[in-house]
Amino acid sequence: MSLLFPSSSSSSLSSLRMVASSSVDSTSRKTLSYPELERRIVKLGRSGKTDDALALYSSVDRPTVRIWNAAIDACARARPTRLEEAFDIFENAVHATTTKTDSSTATILKPNVFTFGALMNACSRAGEAKKAVDLLRSMEKDHGIAPNAVVYSSAISACARSVPPKPDVALQLLKEAVEERQLAMNVVGFNAAISACAQASDWENAISILSRMEEAARKNPSDYLVPKPDVVTYGTVFAACERGGQWKTVLKYAESMQEQGLPLDGLSIMSCLHACAELGLAHHALRYLNTMKSVNPTAPQTAKLERFGARKPLSGPDAVAYHVAISACARGGAWKEGIRLLDECREV
Repeated sequence: MSLLFPSSSSSSLSSLRMVASSSVDSTSRKTLSYPELERRIVKLGRSGKTDDALALYSSVDRPTVRIWNAAIDACARARPTRLEEAFDIFENAVHATTTKTDSSTATILKPNVFTFGALMNACSRAGEAKKAVDLLRSMEKDHGIAPNAVVYSSAISACARSVPPKPDVALQLLKEAVEERQLAMNVVGFNAAISACAQASDWENAISILSRMEEAARKNPSDYLVPKPDVVTYGTVFAACERGGQWKTVLKYAESMQEQGLPLDGLSIMSCLHACAELGLAHHALRYLNTMKSVNPTAPQTAKLERFGARKPLSGPDAVAYHVAISACARGGAWKEGIRLLDECREV
């Protein structure tokens, strides 16, 4: 049994069994095939019905690895994340395989990379950087499974969401994945590392990562190890520069985005408006405010299901955007434009 995580208590397991017996109809359960059970647990988990997902999982006498993974994933997607329950489910199954000697009753569940991907996602959503790194080290050492790019991305994301954030650890993991393991990290992993820097107001390292991505896209587009920056990449760098008071740099990269044909989303435009207000660039602020009026956000989707609990994207200028633009007009001496915006703001 792994010493990395404490074994679950018997009360935790029994409580799941009690929920299962009360909310899952045994007759209908027996008519479901393993693939159907997996799909139902996945759907319940992604719909925010975590208790129902775990009740269904607990009612299965001999779950498959895929069903096991689905139950862990349901804990990861819960709001708030049920991190301890995810590791309880993991440890119970692993412990069962190491203690049961009767092959007729043992449930043989060997974790795969998707198992650790679900666990790492739980660590990421809970902002547990230390547990994420410990899990990353244990999966190969204790279970013989090499972490892939997705697992690394989630571990880096845990560093970004940690309180306080862990940018140094995030940068170390990114370097390890790309340079040492030669993993083809997608843009999500790089963005997570930039986010860790942004959360710590480390705008210099955030820009350093972005510069590397831009250079790879410009000089070696076929470099599969370093992805091309996207809208989220630039938006996260904006956030880092905002926290560091690097207002001219925000506008510099906004211009770079537009030259590349990348659209500015609502949050990026807000960063630009704040920069204009700080620098007293009234006419630039008016231009960005007009750009915001044409923003058409797309709701985040996961496997054709809207993410449960996801924050709605910013759509068009709100009162805050108008107030920041008015501030830019005031500092830039554009009084008439500021009064006009004040009248517009009353209609928002």
